Amino acid sequence: QNLPGRNFAIIVDEAHSSQSGETAKSLKEVLQVESPEEAEQLEGESEQSTDEDLVNQSMAARGRQPNLSFFAFTATPKQKTLELFGVPQPDGTFAPFHLYTMRQAIEEGFILDVLQNYTTFETYFNLLKTAADDPRVEKSKAVSQLKRYVNIHRFTIARKAEVMVEHFWANVRHQIPNDNGEGQAKAMVVTPSRLHAVLYKQAFDAYLKKQGYSVKALVAFSGTVSYHGLDYTEAQMNGFPESQTAKQFEKPEYRFLIVAEKFQTGFDQPLLHTMYVDKKLAGVHAVQTLSRLNRIHPRKNETMVLDFVNSVEDIQRAFAPYYEATILSQATDPNKLYDLQDELEAFGLYTPEQVAEIAELYLRKGEKAARLQPLLRVVVDKYKYIADMEERIRFKHRLRSYVNAYAFLSQVMTFQDPELERLYLFGRLLLRALPAETQRERLAVQDLVDLESYRIQQTYSGAINIPQGQGQLDPLSDLESGGLTDPEKAALSQIIQEINER
Repeated sequence: QNLPGRNFAIIVDEAHSSQSGETAKSLKEVLQVESPEEAEQLEGESEQSTDEDLVNQSMAARGRQPNLSFFAFTATPKQKTLELFGVPQPDGTFAPFHLYTMRQAIEEGFILDVLQNYTTFETYFNLLKTAADDPRVEKSKAVSQLKRYVNIHRFTIARKAEVMVEHFWANVRHQIPNDNGEGQAKAMVVTPSRLHAVLYKQAFDAYLKKQGYSVKALVAFSGTVSYHGLDYTEAQMNGFPESQTAKQFEKPEYRFLIVAEKFQTGFDQPLLHTMYVDKKLAGVHAVQTLSRLNRIHPRKNETMVLDFVNSVEDIQRAFAPYYEATILSQATDPNKLYDLQDELEAFGLYTPEQVAEIAELYLRKGEKAARLQPLLRVVVDKYKYIADMEERIRFKHRLRSYVNAYAFLSQVMTFQDPELERLYLFGRLLLRALPAETQRERLAVQDLVDLESYRIQQTYSGAINIPQGQGQLDPLSDLESGGLTDPEKAALSQIIQEINER
């Protein structure tokens, strides 16, 4: 239908996500026409346009449009959010147009302070090398895999599950009483992977049954997890379709929700009182995850967090930029796009002529677009011939950095260089066509080591205080060029000794 007038106010919720790239461009294009007839007319005109005209039109459509006003809301602005929607200041920083801070919302009683009752734990363990061989392996990968081996060990999961359940039974279950004085408080267990979620669900079910506790646990994760020859899904483990998980969690018998990514953002359950964290959290993700607890309830006076992974300092760093005002220290330097462009061309996988041909064919909606795949395959085949896997990974990483940076910067400023637009269009298509890389070295730690001892020790309990004053974010950091260093190698026995001594 026809739209009266050409000026639009666009209200954006959760503005820290999904406000750059092709979706934002498509929205702007739709709001430039008054009627379907005008859209058809413009499409007909584009078919007569030159390749250069199409690239320039695509480039112009990304920038600021005089008939569009954006009103963006977020509690956790990222660098891109502030540069895109913030107000430029005389000193070169970017500040929000208007503020209602987390601290003010807490003081006025609209949300709860999730940092007032925070307990951290440290884990201590000893690994024992059981194999006769003592291979030299990449140190960083080995340390990561050995720690994962400990964290995924059934004894580790069972011990933490016991601590969580007993804490809940003693300190949480009577919280948020109903009219009959019965506690309604619920808890969320935040796990680092889908397999962890599966193992925690099994451990919780076993321990709750063993102790005879009259509460149940639900699990939430996407897809299917295969482990020791068996497949697990959320629906199979819970006993009902995953679309019903949130609704079932409202029932009084379900007091634990074990999650892997799902329900860590946007989940609104006022009875959620306590969180058990077994996952590394940082930045916006930490704030969003812990904020699942901040919903108010007439009989909810506090929250609790038991954190088995993060330190007090980790959480302070995560919350500091968002507790009061958040500013961006300076604008992103657009010249770094040219550095990335040069770095990508140095790989020698494509020519400027190939980039132009593929980008312009993409802009030509119609039969010519069918020629894209053979042209992309030529570049993909060259990519496959790079012998060094690390070089292939570096190319893909730099290409993704360019695509993400251009998608954002082209909304902040209007570029006059069609080569940048062509490389962006080409890069998006190429990223989809490039094959996934498999890791070169996989150390089967479960065949080489065993868990000799394991214990958990409380390291802190109390409030985490955030210093007063505005927080500051730095501009995008993913635009720097740079090579890779050779990985350090060491004997497995030496690595195990260093881990045990920490």
